[in-house]
Amino acid sequence: MNSAATRTAESVRLPAIISRWFEPTAVGLRQVPLTVSYALVLASITVTHEVGHTVLLVVGALIVLAVQLIGSLGRWTQWSPWQYALPLAQMVALVLLELGAGVERSYFLSLVFIPVASLALQPGLLGTVLAIAGATAVITLGVTTNPDIEGTPPAIRVFVVGIVAAFVAIGTHGATDALRRQADDLTSARDELTARAKQLVSSRDLLRSVMAAATEQAVVATDADGTVVAVSTGAERMFERPQDELLGTCVADLFPPGAADPGGPAPARPWARVAALVAAATADGATSAERTLTRRDGSARALEVVVTRRPPLSDELPAPAPGYLFVATDVTARHEAERLQDEFIGLVSHELRTPLSSILGYVELLQLGGALSGEDETYVDVIDRNARRLLRMVDDLLTSVQLTAGTFTFLPEQVDVVGVVRELVTDIEPTARRAEVQVVVAGDDAVPLRSDPGRLGQVVGNVLGNAVKFSARGATVTVKVTGLLGADGRRRARIVVTDTGSGIAPDDLARITERFYRSSDARRRRVRGVGIGLSVVQAIVDAHGGTITIRSQPGEGTVVEIDLPDLTGRPAPAASPAE
Repeated sequence: MNSAATRTAESVRLPAIISRWFEPTAVGLRQVPLTVSYALVLASITVTHEVGHTVLLVVGALIVLAVQLIGSLGRWTQWSPWQYALPLAQMVALVLLELGAGVERSYFLSLVFIPVASLALQPGLLGTVLAIAGATAVITLGVTTNPDIEGTPPAIRVFVVGIVAAFVAIGTHGATDALRRQADDLTSARDELTARAKQLVSSRDLLRSVMAAATEQAVVATDADGTVVAVSTGAERMFERPQDELLGTCVADLFPPGAADPGGPAPARPWARVAALVAAATADGATSAERTLTRRDGSARALEVVVTRRPPLSDELPAPAPGYLFVATDVTARHEAERLQDEFIGLVSHELRTPLSSILGYVELLQLGGALSGEDETYVDVIDRNARRLLRMVDDLLTSVQLTAGTFTFLPEQVDVVGVVRELVTDIEPTARRAEVQVVVAGDDAVPLRSDPGRLGQVVGNVLGNAVKFSARGATVTVKVTGLLGADGRRRARIVVTDTGSGIAPDDLARITERFYRSSDARRRRVRGVGIGLSVVQAIVDAHGGTITIRSQPGEGTVVEIDLPDLTGRPAPAASPAE
C-alpha cells in the first residue's frame, strides 16, 4: 500500500476522527449538536405524528448525515470555505424538516441557532454575516408553512427571530474573538517565555563552562552583601577549598586586607569588611588592588584582585540579584621576576658606574692637558660624549631600581631651570649636529626654582634626547622655559619641549611612560634605547608634585609640557612607575 493510501486509511479510523474533533478548528465536533438534535426530532415526529412529506425528511436527514461525515473526516484549515458551507447546509436541512414534518405550530426552526453559533465561531466577519442572513432566510421559508401562530403575523416572526439570531451571532463572535485573541496572546507569551528560558539555560551553561575553564584565575561572584554565590575552578585551587565550602562564605574571609590598604586595621564585623573591600568598586564601578593570601602551608601569595560591580542580567525576567565579581590573579611569580630583574639592573648599574666615572675622569685630564692634537681632541670628544651618554643611561637604570625599591629621594637646592636646560642643550649639541637637528631655547632668561638639579637634568635630558632622536634631518626642536606663580603661592617652572618628528600613535601614547615600554615606531625604526627614559621622567615629575602632559599626532610631532613647583622639604620615596 502506498503512502497516500496509508494516510487515507489512517484518517478514517475512529481515534483519528475523535482526535480531530479536539483540534483548534473542531469542525467535526461543531456538527454533533445539530446532528443529535435533528435525529431526536426526526424520531419524535416519526413516532408521534403522521409524516407529511417523507422525501423531504429523508433528504434533510441525508444532508445532516453528510455534513457530519464531511466535518469529521475532512482535514480542515482555519480558513477553509467548507467550514461556512457545512452550517449553511444544516440550515437547508432544517427548512426541509419544517416542510416535511407536516406539523402545525412546530418549533423545529429554533434549531437554527445551532448553525448560527457554528458560523459565528469562525474568524472574521463573514461567518457572522452568513449566520444572520441564513437564519433570516430559514425563518422566512419556514413561516410559509405556518403563516400564523396564535395571531402573530409572519413578518413579525421573521423580524423577531432575525433580531435574536443577529444578537446571538454577534455575541458569540465577539466572545469567541476575544477568547481567540487571548489564546494568541497566551501562545505568544508562552513562545517568548520558552525562548527566554532557552536563553537563560544557554547563558547558565555558558557561565558554567566559563567558570570551569577559568583555572588560572580565581573568579568569585557574590551578592550585594558579599556572600559567595559562584566560584571558578581556579578559585578552588587558589584557596585550597572545594566549591561546596566556598559557596555561602563571606568574600572578606577570602581576600583579607593587604598591607598597603588605607584606613588602618581591618574592621571586625563582616559587613564592614565587605564594605571596605568593595568601596572603590561601588563608587567607580571597578577597582584593582593587591592583596596577600596565606596558604595552608604558611606560604604567602601575592594576588592582584579586580573588583567589579555585577548588575542584574535583566529587569524583565527573574535574574540573579546584583552583586560583585572578584577576579584574582596570582602575581607572586611576576613579583619575584621583577625583584630579580631589579637586583640585576642595580648590580650591573653599580658595576658600570665605577669604570665610567674613571673613564670620564681620565678624559677630563686629557682635555685639560693641552697636549692633544686636533685629531686626538676629536677622538677624546667622541669618548667623552659616548661615556656621558652611557652614564645617563646608567643613572636612569639606577633611578628605575630606586623607584621600585622605594629609596628614591630628592636633594633640593636653589637652581636656575634655564641654566640647567642650557647645559643639557650644550651636552646634546654634538648629537643634534650629527642628526642635522637644531635645538633652540626660548622663554624667560632665568627661572629660579627649588629642585634637585640632578633629577631636573634627568627630566629635561630624557625628554630632549627623545625629541632629537625622533626628529627628521633639518628639523628644529624648541625648549621653552617659563616661570609662573601658582595659586598656592609657590613658584612653578613650565618646560615645553616641541618637535616636528614622527609623532606617537594613540595606542602607544597611552603607555609611553610605562617602564621598558617602547613605541611601535621606535621598534620599527630600530631607534636605540631600553624604554625607561619617560618612565623615569614621569616618576620624578610625580614625586616633585608636578604634572606632565604629552600631546602628539603621528607624522606631525610631539609636545611635552612639564609643570614643576618648588620642592617643600625632602619628599617621601616615590611610587614605582606604572607597569
